[in-house]
Amino acid sequence: MNTTRAWIIADFAKYKQAIIRSIAAARGKVTISFNGWKANNDVLDLLRVVVHYLRGDYKLHNVVLAMRDTLGGHTGSNIIDRLFDVLKDYQISSNQIAYFAADNATNNDKAMKLLSERVTLDPVTSRLRCSGHIFNLVCSAILFAVDEESLEDAKYDFIDDSTSGTQAVDSFEATL
Repeated sequence: MNTTRAWIIADFAKYKQAIIRSIAAARGKVTISFNGWKANNDVLDLLRVVVHYLRGDYKLHNVVLAMRDTLGGHTGSNIIDRLFDVLKDYQISSNQIAYFAADNATNNDKAMKLLSERVTLDPVTSRLRCSGHIFNLVCSAILFAVDEESLEDAKYDFIDDSTSGTQAVDSFEATL
């Protein structure tokens, strides 16, 4: 049957195999980024998964692997179930992955902890936080702070060497 749907499915299968081979031949390890998005209608709740890697020609490739329904919200458990499925679908093993990049939401911290129970990784050192989110917090604090003392507290909490990067961002965000 030659329908548009059939053509799309056939092309998807063909290109998926090409992407799997390309990722397997990557120069070095890959980085996986993931991001949740929810529509205002409470029906569409997606997780986007992207792989970033260098191919044999040393050019950076960014490939959207999936836009999966999280089936009930962006909880750490739902995120990791979908993310783990995508990694399996594209035959990406934990020893191929250098980092996971996601925004600074605590549900992503939970997702990384849950993923570390399924594959070998350190949920803290394998997680890259979104610098754009951090810059947004800092700019918002500078532009919209109404309490100078709170801004000073946030600044010193953020640069305190005794806290980890994760704790510093969380503390800074909570103070703001």
